[in-house]
Amino acid sequence: MDQFDEAVEAYDEVMDRFGDDPTPEIRELVASALLSKGLMLSQTDQLDEAAELYDEVVARFGDDPTPEIRELVAMAMVTRYITLGELSQIEDAAELYDEVVARFGDDPTPKIRELVATAAEYMSESLE
Repeated sequence: MDQFDEAVEAYDEVMDRFGDDPTPEIRELVASALLSKGLMLSQTDQLDEAAELYDEVVARFGDDPTPEIRELVAMAMVTRYITLGELSQIEDAAELYDEVVARFGDDPTPKIRELVATAAEYMSESLE
């Protein structure tokens, strides 16, 4: 648990120190820190807090054309979508699924295509 707390502090420090830096490489690191913190919170069943971080990634970086950041945004959206399903917020999850497909369904990036496929698989499983 000490390492968890230290990791959260490190992610917070990255966001505090570099959150407004316009440099593409730094923006990628900040987006990655937000996403990583959300994933850690998800692993400790802090799903609501994690969902807020996924939303923040999309809000802050959703329009960024950089492939690496687009991948992080797609990952945040898909992870948020799965989190909504785990929270039994099915209607919200379905809306977010549609948004993921609309935004990334035709993306040529292999990792993003894989994320969209993961979302589709999760959707089909939740309908069963």
